[in-house]
Amino acid sequence: MARATLQRMSVVFRKTAKGQAEIETRADRLAPSLRTALILVDGRRDGVALAKFCPSDPESTLAGLLDGGYIEMVEPPAEVFVAAAAAESPPGLGPRQDET
Repeated sequence: MARATLQRMSVVFRKTAKGQAEIETRADRLAPSLRTALILVDGRRDGVALAKFCPSDPESTLAGLLDGGYIEMVEPPAEVFVAAAAAESPPGLGPRQDET
C-alpha cells in the first residue's frame, strides 16, 4: 500500500506527532536505521535526498516509517500546481491580458 506511493521518491516527508514523540521518548525502540532516518525527516527533504543518508534500502526504510505512522507525505503548496499548469498551458490560453 504505502510502498506504491514511494515509487515517486520526489515526495517530501515530515514527522507526524507520533514520529516527534518517538524522537523525544524512544518509546517504540525503533531500529537504529529507522531512528536515524526519522531524525533526518524534516519536512523539506524529499525521498531522493533522504536516500543519500540511508545506506541500505532507503525505500523500505521510508516505507517502514510511513506504514508505522511516524512520517507522512507533505502535500505540495497550491502555488506548485498553479505554476505547473501555467507552464503546461498552450500559448493564448493563459490569463487574459487587459488592453491598455
